[in-house]
Amino acid sequence: MSATASGGGGEGGGEGGGADDVRSTTTNSIDAVPSSAKANGCSETGSVWNSDPDPCCAGSLVTPLPNSLNQQQVIQSVHHPSSQSLIQRQPNGQHLSDQSSSSVPSLGRPPTTTSDSKVIEALQTEVDRLKKELLASQEVIGKMQEREKQLRNRLSEQAQRQLQKGPSKFEDLSLGEGRPTQLIKRYGNIYTESRLDAMDALDDVPNMVDCGDLKNKLLLSVIVLAFRTAEQTLRETKSKVRELLHIPRVLESGNSSLCHAAKELEESVAFYLRKTVNRHDISKTYKEVCERVWTTLFDYPLLKECQGLLRYINDCVRTAWALTVQNPPFVIDYESSVFNPDMHARFHTSDPGSPEIRSVLWPVLLESEGGPCVSKGIVLT
Repeated sequence: MSATASGGGGEGGGEGGGADDVRSTTTNSIDAVPSSAKANGCSETGSVWNSDPDPCCAGSLVTPLPNSLNQQQVIQSVHHPSSQSLIQRQPNGQHLSDQSSSSVPSLGRPPTTTSDSKVIEALQTEVDRLKKELLASQEVIGKMQEREKQLRNRLSEQAQRQLQKGPSKFEDLSLGEGRPTQLIKRYGNIYTESRLDAMDALDDVPNMVDCGDLKNKLLLSVIVLAFRTAEQTLRETKSKVRELLHIPRVLESGNSSLCHAAKELEESVAFYLRKTVNRHDISKTYKEVCERVWTTLFDYPLLKECQGLLRYINDCVRTAWALTVQNPPFVIDYESSVFNPDMHARFHTSDPGSPEIRSVLWPVLLESEGGPCVSKGIVLT
């Protein structure tokens, strides 16, 4: 009996000792629980800890630990207060926290799916296609601009050749002050300005103060001589070019290429003369006009020293040369005997009812022989 009791007591003592060890371990584990958990109303019981009726603490408590948990697992579970719930070992050995962390996507950037990748690739392809189309369009525009520039140059050259060949309603703007409209204006200014200055200067010449008719005829003779001398000088210049290049006056009709070359040469010479009207040396023509005037009016030797008359002669020669080399050449008319309102203007002392022209003070300027009047003449009726 004593042995049995003793054995029973030892067996009981062993069981009691084992239970005491578990309680001791559990108690020590519970003591390791943060004070914040105890402050929430948690009390020590047979479980790890039991919750009070306070609902705020209910979500953080765990059901009684199974007997299969060892001390180390209990300690590890208790020492993670930042977790939403104590980690429980599942039958397959996976933690709940691992499952929750793997099922929640990352908050840094949204996941890229296969459909999103296809959309990005399609957009990139569209961008590349549009870039290629833009480059092709820019290349086409550049070619079209170059083509337009070439066509403008060709049109300009063709218009230039047309202006050089014959009469045209258009003017060559490259001639500047040598354009026909400017030359016509200059011709009119000679009568209104230079001629009046010359008349005043002739009053200072002895024996010519009361010679109104003589002065009018003198000034008319100067402009007529200027045109005649300019026409003669132009004919001589063209003749010298032909002689220098051995071009016959009458070319063989069968040699069309030679005729065409000779014609182009004459047109080029005429165009050069039109371009250089303001730089052309008119000294020879000026001297010829002066010599004829001095020879005719030899009784008035002081005319050679009349500066107003000399400036007038220079203006007439320069303007006559510029008008003569135009295409077609301008000519003057001073032989009309009947008043024509389309070509003439009466001087202020004229008889307005008389159609007969008594004297011409300023000649009519015509565009070519028999052409339209571009500047009216001044006559006395």
